[in-house]
Amino acid sequence: MWRLLECTRVEQREIAGGSSDDEYLFVGLRAPPASSSPPMRIMIKLENGKERYRALLDSGCSHNIISTTVMQALQTQGPQLETSAVAFELAKGSTQSKGAMEVRFRIPQLKRNSFIIHTFEVLPTLRDDMTIGRDLMTPLGLVIDFKNGRVQWDGSELVLQTTAEKNDQPSVSDSELTQDEDEEYFAGDMVAVTPMDLLPKHLEEALQHCYLKLLEEYADLYNERLGRIRLPNYILPLRADFVPTQSRPYSVPRSQEEAARREIQRLVELDVLEQIYGLEPSAPAFFLVKQDGSLRLLVDFRQLNKYLHRSPYYVPKIRETLLRLDKAKCMSTLDANMGHFARYLAQESRPATAFCSPFGKYQFKRLPMGISTAPDRLRQFDVTCHILREQVDYLGFTLTADGIQPQTKKIEAIQQIADPRNKRELRPFLGMIAYYREMAPNKSAMAARLNRLTSKNIPFTWTPEDAAAFQEIKAALARNVWLAFPDFNFHVFADASGQQIGGAIMQGKRIIACFSRSMTDAQRKYSTMEWELLSVVEILKEYRTMLLGFPVVVHTDPKNLLFPRANSLRVKRWKILLEEYRLQVAYVPGRQNVGADAFSRLRYNFVQQVAEDELFAVDEEEVAIDGVIMKKHQLQDET
Repeated sequence: MWRLLECTRVEQREIAGGSSDDEYLFVGLRAPPASSSPPMRIMIKLENGKERYRALLDSGCSHNIISTTVMQALQTQGPQLETSAVAFELAKGSTQSKGAMEVRFRIPQLKRNSFIIHTFEVLPTLRDDMTIGRDLMTPLGLVIDFKNGRVQWDGSELVLQTTAEKNDQPSVSDSELTQDEDEEYFAGDMVAVTPMDLLPKHLEEALQHCYLKLLEEYADLYNERLGRIRLPNYILPLRADFVPTQSRPYSVPRSQEEAARREIQRLVELDVLEQIYGLEPSAPAFFLVKQDGSLRLLVDFRQLNKYLHRSPYYVPKIRETLLRLDKAKCMSTLDANMGHFARYLAQESRPATAFCSPFGKYQFKRLPMGISTAPDRLRQFDVTCHILREQVDYLGFTLTADGIQPQTKKIEAIQQIADPRNKRELRPFLGMIAYYREMAPNKSAMAARLNRLTSKNIPFTWTPEDAAAFQEIKAALARNVWLAFPDFNFHVFADASGQQIGGAIMQGKRIIACFSRSMTDAQRKYSTMEWELLSVVEILKEYRTMLLGFPVVVHTDPKNLLFPRANSLRVKRWKILLEEYRLQVAYVPGRQNVGADAFSRLRYNFVQQVAEDELFAVDEEEVAIDGVIMKKHQLQDET
């Protein structure tokens, strides 16, 4: 190994023989001292069928080498081990090859459609899965370009990214490696995922081939490098009276200092931060420990946010987004990697983002998280991605071709929530329940008691009855309730009691949505007919975007709702609203309208599910209400 100390260019000197070509004069070459930087290791990924391996590119090794573990795995596929007399010199002495094997593989990050077949020597002490030496690199024309940090092969190239790794086992080479630690470069690891990672296995072979070509064409769109939105640099919309404030840096625990320093340096290298040395006012910063143990930089921009003009961008309703997925067989979800950083800040806006840390002052070069206007800008560009999956997790729900249900890990987390000790702990729980309200029939009735405790006029006193209601709500969400996607011919079952209204939207015997809410004090004074009509109106209003324009059959138990008389302005207004829809009202005797009646009336305990054919909509579907209990209460209904 040699190092170039000096290179002098000689401009167009006349050389004997008449040549006037440029010459370069190299002087001062000598071997590096023993204290030089550790040897470099170039790693690359190989594929053999569905298996992936990690290989070292070693131009100092004369032969290709394979580890015993990989050899044994490949032997099950057919290749046989042959005897070999090749010997290798290692850092800790020489060793003999255990045999030779012919290996078939490809380098997907360079040439996916080109297969390579070559002989590999078997070595049990090999650190990596394989080593590719000169006997393969030379005929392939594989070039390692250290100047530009590239691995090149027949017009294709990969970027080198360095990582640090402990050398636990000796590396194989014709020259000795005596370092305890080496510097490792991964070819192509700037790409977070390969096209094969994104290729769905359930697609037909012809579709896989077409989709693979598309992924390879746009491979630069899903790498780990920070992208950039092609828009002018963002100018913070500061008010004219903005006055920056000076803060002292927050302390960082000694145990986190080194990790915090590395995180700031990483953001500097990603061109997110730049260090400043002036006396500009700055906000304090701190670090949050993530689930994987790494740190996230957070800046306290509360003072800055007070002086920013907001221009909120609309956020679509989650329910409407999910219902548009009807008849979908494959689904894809895309996420912007550190999306806020995709847009650069204008030069004049950067000083406002300055922050102080124990390691110095910095300012953002890109739009930071924590700025109140950042979500407004990011929301304009809908962009972790999952492509053509049969099942995806999205916005807290699990989506499949069959329907929607709450995401399992979210429901498991809710089940672990302990009883709240005060109003502050109770409110977030009720917010989570409201998010999944369509998955918990009769949610409003179950939550009514707990909602009462959030009132300012009622002191927080947790009673056994409150604890029972709390557990009842969690049990309702724990049921495996699936909501089907709409097919645009709907049956609405509506009912009302003296306290709440409720109902369900169905197609055949598949539940599309469940609805329930408590009545206001004024609504409790309505007549029975108005209660029933109110339940229909509220369901139609809640799901207007799904129901409007399609045939809807409303099933209700009071016959007078078939011919409502407009005795009040309220009913007249409701009739005008109903005329928007393509409605047909069908009478259902109260004893048969068990589903909607339960959503509006019952507080129930969960028992073993009992199927009864005469109970419409609950004979085959697993729902969160037991049919026997619903029927029992329905029979007790005087009306």
